[in-house]
Order: sequence, then C-alpha cells, then structure tokens
Amino acid sequence: MDSKDINAVLEEKRERLRLIRERRGQGGAGARQPSVAAATAADSNQPSPEVTSAAASPSSRLASVSPPPSTSSGIDYSKLNAGADIISRSKKPTLTLVKPEALRWSVAPSGAAPGYSKLTQTDHSGEIGGKSEQTSPGSPRTSDSVARNRALGGGQAKPAAAAAAAVQQTEDIEDSIPDQLSDDQRIKIVKSQGFADFFKSTSFIIERALAEKDVLPPGVADDSESVLMRGQGEPLVRMHVFNDSVLNKKITKMSPITSLDFNKCGQSEMFLASYFKRSEGQSALSDVEGQVCIWSIRVPQRPFQTLTAPSDVAKATYCKFKPNIVVGGLYNGQVCLWDTRAGSEPQQISPLTVEGHTYPVFGCEVVGSVNSHSLVSLSSDGKVCAWQLEKLHAPMEVSVIRQAGELSLHPTEIRATSLAFKDGDSNKFFLGSENGPLFCASRAANSQPEEFAGHSNPITAVHCHPSNGGTDEYSDLILTSSMDWTCKLWQPSKSKALFSFDEYTEYVYDVKWSPVHPAVFATVDASGCLSVWNILESMETPIGHVDVCPGKACTNLSWSEDGKSIIVGDTLGDVTLFEVSGNEANPKAADWNLLGQKLAEINQGIMAGF
Repeated sequence: MDSKDINAVLEEKRERLRLIRERRGQGGAGARQPSVAAATAADSNQPSPEVTSAAASPSSRLASVSPPPSTSSGIDYSKLNAGADIISRSKKPTLTLVKPEALRWSVAPSGAAPGYSKLTQTDHSGEIGGKSEQTSPGSPRTSDSVARNRALGGGQAKPAAAAAAAVQQTEDIEDSIPDQLSDDQRIKIVKSQGFADFFKSTSFIIERALAEKDVLPPGVADDSESVLMRGQGEPLVRMHVFNDSVLNKKITKMSPITSLDFNKCGQSEMFLASYFKRSEGQSALSDVEGQVCIWSIRVPQRPFQTLTAPSDVAKATYCKFKPNIVVGGLYNGQVCLWDTRAGSEPQQISPLTVEGHTYPVFGCEVVGSVNSHSLVSLSSDGKVCAWQLEKLHAPMEVSVIRQAGELSLHPTEIRATSLAFKDGDSNKFFLGSENGPLFCASRAANSQPEEFAGHSNPITAVHCHPSNGGTDEYSDLILTSSMDWTCKLWQPSKSKALFSFDEYTEYVYDVKWSPVHPAVFATVDASGCLSVWNILESMETPIGHVDVCPGKACTNLSWSEDGKSIIVGDTLGDVTLFEVSGNEANPKAADWNLLGQKLAEINQGIMAGF
C-alpha cells in the first residue's frame, strides 16, 4: 500500500468520525442518518452499500463491534457479536453504531517516529503497513497496542477529538523536521562536545574492527617484520608501532616512555604507557601536565583514552583486581588514581604534605587479594607508603627504609629507584638503589632491610619470578637490570647473585620474566635493542635479539598475560609491539623440572668457586 492509499484510508476514518458525532448529537430521534460508507461513496461517485441499523430503541441501536471472521487474505478474525456486520477491504463496509465509551483509540504518542501505526478500534480492516491488529473491546491486545494505550492514559477511553488532535500533533512534528540542515546548523553540531565525543568513540570502534586480521582481503600482508630466534626456528615478529600519528604526535612526540603495563584483568588487548613531558632544560619546579595513554593493540594510530595528571608520571600501572582502575606515582611526590570510565581527570590524588611523599614516586604496586588489597608506593628518598584505594588523602602506613651506615651509628636513607613484590606476598618486597645494592625489606615497623651487593651502578629495574604453571616453586628468583651494563639473577637465600648476564654494551633499563615460561625473560637497553633469553638453552647469549630503534634508547617493556606479546617503549615516545611464538610462548610441562636442574648446576658452580 503506497502513501496515497494510506492518506485515503485516514481521510475515510475522519469522515466516519464526523458522521458519528452528528448522529450522537441528534440522540434518540430515530431519524435515519446517512452512513459513512454512503458519504464516502457519494464523494467517489460510487453506489452506496446498504446501511444496517438496529431496532428503533436506543439500546438496540447501540451494538458493540468485534473483528470480522477469517477471509481469504489469511487474516485471523474472531466471530462477530450479535447484530454486527462484516467490514473488509473486499467490499464496501457497512456501519454499525458504537457506544461513545467503547471508542478506544490507538494513536502515536507525542514525539513518535514517522510511520508509527495509527489504528482505531472501529477500523477492523486496518492493515496499514501490511499488519493486522486486534483491538476490539474485551479482546487481547498486542504489546505495541498496550504500550501505546498506556502512553495515552493507561488504556482508558479517549474522545474522538483528543485522538484527532494527537494525530494532527504527530503530523505537525513530522512536518517541522527539515529535509536539509543549513550551514550554520551543521557547523554548530560539528563543534558541539557531544558530537566530538560520539565521533571519537564510534570511529575508534570502526578502526578496531578494520584492524582485525580476518577483515583484510586475501593476499594482503601487513608491514610486520620477523627476527628468527636462535638464528632459526620460531620468529620474534615486529607487529605495530603505537603513536598518535593521526594527531601529528601531539602527545607522544619526543616524550620518553616512563612505564608500560598490560591490562591483566579481563581486557588483555589494552595497555597503558606513561610519558615524560618535561622538555630538556625545563625547571623541575615548572608545571607540566603528565599524561598516561590507554592503547588497544588493534589500533596503533591513536590512543583509546588519555589520562592527565598535575605533574609528569614516573610510574603507572593497572590495578590487577579492577580492570578500569589505573594508579600512578608522579615526579612531584603525589599519588593518583584514575577510573577510565569517568574521564581523563584523576578521581583521587594524594595531597603534597609531609605525611606522604615529597620526592618522585618510582614504585607503585597494588598488593593483596580481590577482597582486600591496598596500594604501596615508594619514593626516591626510601619512604614506603601504604594507601587505601578509596582514601588517598592520607597514607594508612608510612615507613622509611634506611641503610646501616658503615662509619656511623646513624643509618642513612636509601636512594630507591624501583619496587617489586612477590606474587601473593603483600608484606615482603625488594627495592633497587642508586648506589647499586639490592634490598629486601618488610612493611613491618622498624624492620632492618637485608642488603645484597652486586651491581656497581644504579639498579634500573627489579622483577620477581611470577607464579606461573600453577606453582610458586621459583618465586624467590629475582632479576635486576643496571647501568653497569649487566643483568643479574638472584636468590635471596644466597649471599650473592647466582649469575650475571654480561652480553650488553649499554645501560640495561628494564627486565621482566615471562608470565608463562619459567626460564624466559626479556630486557631492553640504551642501544635500542630488545633481547629475549631462555636460561635453559643458553646463559651466555640471548635466543632473540632485535634492534627496536637503533641510535635511541629503549626504556621499558611489558609482557602480555598470555606470554605471546611484548611491548617496548623508547625515548622517542613510540611503543613497539612484538609477537613471540614457539616454545617460549608455549612451555612444556618438563620445563619446570629442567629449570630446577639448571639452578642446581648453578649452585654447584658457586659452591665450587666457579
């Protein structure tokens, strides 16, 4: 049915209403009035069908209307009530008088979308849009009809005038919508904040969908390159470089990466990167807005979200128990908490008081369990603070780690650079220092730290062995990287390092154990290289070595939770994604036993004075 037919049907209904109101106005005079069908036929120059009416008594003249029976068109009609006639499209309808209170209108509520069905109870053949609706008094209604009647007053009877006014109002609303926006209207919409937020979120979703590998046409390759580990076999593949190239690198350009962290709580494709925004020669007391970018590994051209801070961010990490919470330590001594669902501003931030930190915060770790956890932070003056995530206005614990003086009875503060906790241990922790020793300390008050000498220059990173493979048998293995061009393996039960990895020609800035393989770890150094080691195969040379950004330093790295991806940050502000495959990403059950045997060999060599 086209629009002309629909308009004709609506005009016919209006004419019926007018004639019914005239008949009601004359009351029980008993005069025979012309039918709606007759009036319609007169307008269309067609013969009028017979008009059926009841006896002369007013009660007999007023009969209820029910839907007509089934016809060949397939429409299911119920049986007629006594005295009612069939009204269908197959022949001209006959008029049956209806009580005024029996008129129940089903019209579009104010503001309804165009094309909203406007059907009346007396129109039993109304199939506008190809649908039939059963709406006679006492018969069941469809859910759409019930909803529309509730919108108009809970299904109570409405006068014909009110229904006609509602129809007219809907038509007026439809007529008021312009076919085309003016230039001023378009500019106003485009410049609005709502449009900007909508466009940013939806365009990111489209970009992410287009980045799926199965969307690429067959035979289309990406720009990745691979480096064979061990010189042969499984590759270490460079996948993407993450920077805000779409925004002309307004955020990441020449902003060194200070920390990286994959989301390990259900959003495995997301990772964060914090940036050092202070330019060279700029005063440390000047106000510089810190930034943390949230990235998706599917969209390397721009960050999904940018978080801001009142100062440069020295360390940022995800809360391992809440995927939307990010915590960070700032260079001015403050501690921030962001909720990625609530926008870019910190939801909580610690005050600049002597109760908290007054030096740069280089360590931030969320420790505990899902139901009871806290934030532990470490500043460069050796102060350790424990915070409730819901209350950053003041720390609940404060302790200062001090080193026993060699020539004085007064201990000296440790110039701390990094912080690490064992998995499942929220009390004992390890920290690296500027003068080289590794310290093992406790959150207990007045505890004396244990010192492990080994490095001759500042320690840049400390990492404890994760509880992978369902066991924490090797949780006492510690890795450290240093500016003395080495990386060392420690076991706290020994008085010195188990082994020193010396195959470096520059500062080693970061080191991390694989989260899945017990004997694999990765490092980055100032020469711009990423090295992957497997101590079961070689203690002398890495099994994989790739130049990430030759001539520029790599500052940080992070493994994905499944151990199949590594992200590397550099001093240019870029983050590079690598994929790891082979045995390093899919360890065998025997690898845990082999590691135990390897450690036994190392300890025997130490005992023999090797």
